[in-house]
Amino acid sequence: MSHADESVPHTSLDKRDVVLGIVSGCLHDIRTVVDGGAVRRRVAAAVTQALSVQGTPAERPYLARTVCQIVHGVRRGGWVDIARETIEQAIGLGARDAYLYSELAECHLARGDHRGAELVMERARAAGVGAAAISTSLIRFWGRSGHLADAVRVFATARQHDELTEYTHAALISAHAQAGDVDGARGAFARADEAGACSAAAFKSMAFALSRQGNLEALDALLQRASERGCASAHLTSTAIRSQLAARRIGRARAILLEARTAGAVDATCYVDIVMAYFGSGRNRDARRLVKLAIDDAALSEADKRTVKAANRSQGSPMRLRVLTRRLKSRPDMSACA
Repeated sequence: MSHADESVPHTSLDKRDVVLGIVSGCLHDIRTVVDGGAVRRRVAAAVTQALSVQGTPAERPYLARTVCQIVHGVRRGGWVDIARETIEQAIGLGARDAYLYSELAECHLARGDHRGAELVMERARAAGVGAAAISTSLIRFWGRSGHLADAVRVFATARQHDELTEYTHAALISAHAQAGDVDGARGAFARADEAGACSAAAFKSMAFALSRQGNLEALDALLQRASERGCASAHLTSTAIRSQLAARRIGRARAILLEARTAGAVDATCYVDIVMAYFGSGRNRDARRLVKLAIDDAALSEADKRTVKAANRSQGSPMRLRVLTRRLKSRPDMSACA
């Protein structure tokens, strides 16, 4: 998640370059540091330096977003406490932005501290920057934790504050799905549609609900509707393919892939899942044909192509493809499909 905003006005290109240089240098340095004290000192120095570059209040929003890049990198690196301290430092020095508070709430949620995240939400509202992203994060947190009532409560509060976004709606649909409440997910999806917030994220969450129920006919209808709305996505296609494969319907899974392929709504995971199903059923020739299609479509990286070609030379060894599958799903851009 990048918080840089290239559309922020009143910030000269020279100042942007300086701040981005500070951010990049900091993120590069902390990748090789293992001592918490050293990370803390490097990050604190970078934030102070970035703050000193910006002079006018109109330039502060851009600054907050650049600070968020540092914080996000620190948090993803496992230094959650340092990330939290960094945000508090930036806020104390005058940085105000919804992204900062959102990252602060994520720090609390990373520790399972939902109460701390809710307090940050109140602080964001008091600061006048809104808390839509925090509400969404809390709904997702409660959904993953199996506390549907709390997810619904946070959604209702966000609605009262006029903070609903397409992602907030999608998070509530997902919370219902994870609780096994498909009817609730349908209701949340319908409300998102009425509000004009039925985005690709909402379709993805609804597809997840239907796949858990095993309702393949409804899932097919949802896929068609998403395509008509221009909301098709690789994640949605992957969910539909995996549902069909779970029901041992490889032919239908392949048909979904080919339909989504024309809309560009596929990724490497969509191909690999079907390839593995083919190998698992002894249909090695079909597997190799689909691999060739994936290569022709440039759905695989150069490294993936080399792995696949090695598998072909060894008569389509399923073990080689399993290695490829594990590596694909471990990549950040593929992990959401897993």
